[in-house]
Amino acid sequence: MAVAIGLDPEDYTWTTEGDPGKPDVSGDLGYIWSTYATVATPKPGVEGKPIRDSGVSLFIMRRQEDGAWKVALGMSTRGKNPVDSAK
Repeated sequence: MAVAIGLDPEDYTWTTEGDPGKPDVSGDLGYIWSTYATVATPKPGVEGKPIRDSGVSLFIMRRQEDGAWKVALGMSTRGKNPVDSAK
């Protein structure tokens, strides 16, 4: 998140909470639905406000012939824009 909005991730302490996922499988297709909420707090000496980000993710996986699962499609949505919350 920090790099995407032009910040150095080493300048922040990161805390993430959320639902790690609700997987389900049907035949050779499966999905994981999860939520997250992250707060990046500036370390002492770094000027700035905490940055908050949250959202949901959905990954659809397909079982390969060797039994491994690979992501076939993924999407995520975000809550409040982290660029706006950094200002």
